[in-house]
Amino acid sequence: MNSLRAFEAAARHGSFVKAAAELHVTAAAISHQVRELEQTLNLKLFLRRPRGVILSEMGNRYYKDVAEVFRLLGQATLSLQNVDIAGPLELSAPHAFCQFWLAPRLQKLRAAMPQLRLTVKADNHICDMRTDKAQVAVRFGMGQYPGLHSVFLMSDAAAPLVSTSKLEYAAVDRKTLLQTELLLAEHNLNPDEPWMGWSPWLREARVNKAKHNTLSVSDSALALSACLAGNGLCIGRLSLAFEAIKRQQLSILMPWRITDYGYYLLCSNVNISNPRIQAFSQWLQEEIREFTSSTKVLCDIALNNN
Repeated sequence: MNSLRAFEAAARHGSFVKAAAELHVTAAAISHQVRELEQTLNLKLFLRRPRGVILSEMGNRYYKDVAEVFRLLGQATLSLQNVDIAGPLELSAPHAFCQFWLAPRLQKLRAAMPQLRLTVKADNHICDMRTDKAQVAVRFGMGQYPGLHSVFLMSDAAAPLVSTSKLEYAAVDRKTLLQTELLLAEHNLNPDEPWMGWSPWLREARVNKAKHNTLSVSDSALALSACLAGNGLCIGRLSLAFEAIKRQQLSILMPWRITDYGYYLLCSNVNISNPRIQAFSQWLQEEIREFTSSTKVLCDIALNNN
């Protein structure tokens, strides 16, 4: 089971390092467990690359079945825990995550844990769990949250996006779109996330930034909503834009770029054993496993182009 868990996490993240962070072991331990599994199966499950690992053809087939097994195990455990989780739980999470990732899954959460009375507070600021009502939080960052228990959830990727409606009546190339369309830009971007700003994309596309109109917006939720409405181009995160891309509401202008930021689940150290937090954490991680398996192809493209 340890080897299977290491394989599943490494396959989902495309990285032994990120799998190790999730499972609280070293990257060397993940590598060792994966090699043991490969030797047992007499199959090569991963292709080792300088910037990470990519599933082989047989590894991809195996991963789909293994991920489904872990999903079913998680559901079985949640069904047993439901008797212990009746009561309130307040979650604090970024606006964009709540709107584009969590909201479409709330019905599944209700079905899995009908006795949990969840309150969702959309907030982009770090909450103080000593004084705030929220007992658990999702945050997007580098994973440095002193004094809090942190669980890595998933990594992310970024790319310029356009409403597909703008491409329906005319064949326009990406350079023309970058030159003529309004660019939606988040203000106060962290310098650790260069690919969330327009400058590197415009340089790569050889477009003169001085020729553009740019509209500054407060956060990624507003930028993505405006882009979906056809009111400009945005730099979207894979985690938030994937469903709209799958429904062909948004189109990707340039290859995905893996970001250094990721999603983390946080709680205070005194609440680690809280059964509601444990149940919600397990549900969230199972949903993310299912989600990341469906975005695996796009994540591999991002890894290869980084």
